[in-house]
Amino acid sequence: MLTIAVCEDNPIASREISQKIEQCSPMEAQVLSFSDAADILTAVREQKVEPQIVFMDIELRDSSGIQTAKDITSVLPDCQIIYITNYVDYASQVYESSHIYFILKSQIDTYLPKALHKAIARLKELEHFYLSIQFGKSSARIPQKDILYMERVLRNTEIHTRDASYKTTEKLHDLKDTVENWFCFSHRSFLVNCRHIITMNRQFCTLSDGTQIPVSRTYYKELQQNFMSCMWEEDQK
Repeated sequence: MLTIAVCEDNPIASREISQKIEQCSPMEAQVLSFSDAADILTAVREQKVEPQIVFMDIELRDSSGIQTAKDITSVLPDCQIIYITNYVDYASQVYESSHIYFILKSQIDTYLPKALHKAIARLKELEHFYLSIQFGKSSARIPQKDILYMERVLRNTEIHTRDASYKTTEKLHDLKDTVENWFCFSHRSFLVNCRHIITMNRQFCTLSDGTQIPVSRTYYKELQQNFMSCMWEEDQK
C-alpha cells in the first residue's frame, strides 16, 4: 500500500486534493493530511509516518513548502515530492529541491493523475536498487550498493554491509533472483557484490572492507567475468 501525504494549510483544498488522489490512484493508498510544516516534519522525524509521495503546498502559513520538502527528503531521500501552488512564479524556485512534478492548482484536474503516475513509476524504478527482506517480525530495505556479500549459515542467510549485518531465512538462490546482475556466487555458500571486489584469485576474493571470501572452482570463471565487467563499467564513468 502506498502512503501519500498532503501538506496543505487550506482545509477545503486539502480535502479536495485527498479525494482526487483516492479517485485516480492506480494502487491502494493511505492518504494523510497535514496542515503545516511542523506537523509533517515531526511525524517524519519521529518515524510516525514514512510517506512515499508528498503533495506539498509551496506557500504555507508560517513556512516555505520548498524548505519543508528539503527537510523531508533529508530524512526520506526516496520520497517523491509533488508541488502544488496557485502561483506560477514558483516554477523556477522549486528546482532548488528534489521533486517529481509541479502543478498549478487551477490545472490540478489535468495534471494530478499524471503527477501521481509519474511518482509511482519512479518509486518502482527505485525498488530495483534495494533488497527487501524479512527477519522474524521485522523487515529491512537495504541499498544493494551497500551490500558486500551474503553467506548461507545453517538455515539462515547473513547479509553483510560495511556498517551492519542482517539475518533472513530466505535462501541465497532466491535472493540472487531479486538483486542486480553484479551479484555473483563465489562459492555455494557465498553471494558476492562484485563491485566491492578489490582483488581476486582462484582461492579468495578480497572485498573493499578487507574481508576475504572463498572462491570455489565451480564459480571462479563466472565470478572473474562479472568482476571484470564491473571494473570496465567503473572505468567508463
